[in-house]
Amino acid sequence: MKKFKIRSFSLGLIVVLVLLGVVLIAAGVVAALFGGFSRKRYRVDYDGRMSCYTNARETYREGERVVLYYNLIATDTNYTFTLDGAELERDYDEEKGFVLSFIMPGHDVKLVCNSRNTMLYNPETEPAPEPETEPETEEVMLFDCYNAVVATVGGDRYDEIVLYSCSDSELTLRTFSKAESDEEETSIEYRVPYEAYDRCMKLVDEYKLRDWENMKNKTGICGGVNVIKFRDSDGAYYRVSSENMPMEYGDVFGEARGILRSFMTDKYRVE
Repeated sequence: MKKFKIRSFSLGLIVVLVLLGVVLIAAGVVAALFGGFSRKRYRVDYDGRMSCYTNARETYREGERVVLYYNLIATDTNYTFTLDGAELERDYDEEKGFVLSFIMPGHDVKLVCNSRNTMLYNPETEPAPEPETEPETEEVMLFDCYNAVVATVGGDRYDEIVLYSCSDSELTLRTFSKAESDEEETSIEYRVPYEAYDRCMKLVDEYKLRDWENMKNKTGICGGVNVIKFRDSDGAYYRVSSENMPMEYGDVFGEARGILRSFMTDKYRVE
């Protein structure tokens, strides 16, 4: 009888201990799950490049390990990644690209990717390059009037008159011409006042040369071609041609040549 009571007591104790262990384990699991799900989520600001990270999410729980893959990688480019201003270490995977990882803190964070083309000058690590100086005699075309005749009795011929920038007080006017019978092109140079350019630009306004491209009812001439090119005050270049011009504005080519030729005198000629 005594042996039976001892065995019954031992068995009951074992059952109680087992049940207590199960309860403790279950309680731990529940607490862990409850604690995990109750942790607050925080946002990651990808600095406008969220789509560059193949597995990115907008939010993560505090304490969660975040692993990101950045695969938008260009050649000849160095990349650095910072999290709230502190540089992140990275690994590289041939299929996934750069591998970044960090533990999500208890606040929103900003992840920034900085890239720099290694073929360009870096003022932080390289000495400043020597400044390039433009030649003092560099010319800029301001106005160009070109005329060519073809298939005429006297043979083919072209004439071109060009205004170039020169100084604050005068411009260079240079002519180019060549007839079919000439062996070489002829060129003559003049120094003329800015009046020449101003008068030509008045023609630009009068004949609406800037708007020719958008005008309708255009026509073209046969037996030759006239071209005007000019540089506007904002630096933009325009080109109009008698091959595709509004019918009512065809006189502009002859008037432009007349203005420029009025300055082609011995007074302005450069010997």
